[in-house]
Amino acid sequence: QTPTIACFNQAKTPLGVDFDRLLAALQRFVDDYFVPVWGTPAKLVKTRGFKKNAWALAFLDRADVANALGYHDLTPDGFPLSKVFVQTTVENGQRVSVTASHELAEMLVDPAINLCAVGPNNVFYAYETGDPVEETTITVDRIPMTNFVYPSWFEDFHKPGSTRFDQARKVKRPFQVLPGGYMSVFKNG
Repeated sequence: QTPTIACFNQAKTPLGVDFDRLLAALQRFVDDYFVPVWGTPAKLVKTRGFKKNAWALAFLDRADVANALGYHDLTPDGFPLSKVFVQTTVENGQRVSVTASHELAEMLVDPAINLCAVGPNNVFYAYETGDPVEETTITVDRIPMTNFVYPSWFEDFHKPGSTRFDQARKVKRPFQVLPGGYMSVFKNG
């Protein structure tokens, strides 16, 4: 089943790109770049707010969590939700399109925010597709979008350079975090 994602802009801060153009590029990002790798389709629709029985991608002004440009959570009805903090993103010198595609990608792969993979030394890595490659981007319809890791990134049995680990071809081995990237891990309980 393909989820519908209600996309709405409640930010007063300019996005840096027309909202309709951004949504079209995000849909192409999902369809042409993300789905062939992860198999997680979605239909993005422009709305004025939350939509019953739909996931959501909300553009808001200020972060409601310290140091967050965006994050994924749950809607009031318990469906997946990505929040993009436009003013906070812009103030941090980042692009709203990159934050939006980052959160959208991570929501599609781990909608309940509860998946992880066991990596080297029995460390548990959160199943976050944008975090390890945070500072690298790709371009879709002349709009910057997030780079993202492939499933192989979470598979420790791959030898360095043996397969593709991310969309931008910057990662060389499983569980590699690029400069400017990060990853939530669980060690020793």
